[in-house]
Amino acid sequence: MSYIRHRSNDFTKEQLDYENHSVHEEHVDNESRDNRRKILLRFARSLATQMRGIKFAHKDYRSLFVFMEGELMCMGWIGYGDYQVTTTPDDLSYVVYSRHIDNQKYCVTSEQHYMKQSINESTAIKNCKKYLRNYNTIEMADLDLGKVKASATEKVVKMMTDAENEISKVLEVNRYRPQNSPLFNTMRHVLNSGIELPDKEFKDKLVNMFKVYDEYLANKGNKVSMMYVKVYERLGKRSFDVCELGRVATGANEERSLNYHALKEKTLTKYDDDTLPEYVLGKISVLSMLDKGTYVDDVGYRGSVDNTFYIVCDENLRGVVDA
Repeated sequence: MSYIRHRSNDFTKEQLDYENHSVHEEHVDNESRDNRRKILLRFARSLATQMRGIKFAHKDYRSLFVFMEGELMCMGWIGYGDYQVTTTPDDLSYVVYSRHIDNQKYCVTSEQHYMKQSINESTAIKNCKKYLRNYNTIEMADLDLGKVKASATEKVVKMMTDAENEISKVLEVNRYRPQNSPLFNTMRHVLNSGIELPDKEFKDKLVNMFKVYDEYLANKGNKVSMMYVKVYERLGKRSFDVCELGRVATGANEERSLNYHALKEKTLTKYDDDTLPEYVLGKISVLSMLDKGTYVDDVGYRGSVDNTFYIVCDENLRGVVDA
């Protein structure tokens, strides 16, 4: 499990105007803060001459986010200050933070695990050029994968829970394996035979119990296959990167074998408005009207990053993976 902190490029105008951004931090005197900020801005200007096209946005008084125009995610961030975990005060250094850094001196749960630090600016710039990279489509698809799988199982999980609760309330039998209960099976037989039960309220409870349970049975084997779609502009035309994920869930069970390592083996296909299947465009339109992080059955999930979508495959149409 990675504890890296991902950041999209949805910055405010004030954050993008980082050189004039008003900085204020408690517990830091003005002179120290201003000196560190000046060194940080000089560091950023030097880096910009070495990495063509990079942009910066304000993070805090001692650090700046780093990104490329047109990309959806930050490559990481740079900083100047005391980032040590020791008690030595004012141990200042140039820092780069990136998901590609694996600093074994620190625990994976600490921010420093993803940092390279140096007291030398030129060394820090070399570290930036080595570790600051744009996200590829597979990395983007992995960002919300856990939430997508959980959303895809939520409906059937609720059906299962409702069925278990109804069975427990009505029959007081093992709600997890009711089919093994002679009483459960006998009562289904009685209802199906048309025998009139003396207690109408109890009969209504039985009818509802079997309705809820049968609805769960009908859906527990449903497979949900999805594709990841990233939308962007290229040469003035809307383009789509599509990665077919395959099965993300079956009923109430997430597909545990689908993870980042599995994603790296998937095929990436590029489309434009003329070639992308019409049903995919339709589902993107529906999800675009919803809040980020929203899942709709048979449609998909709107990603937490702008212009990213997880689309439920239509099994009757071409281009769908049946994992």
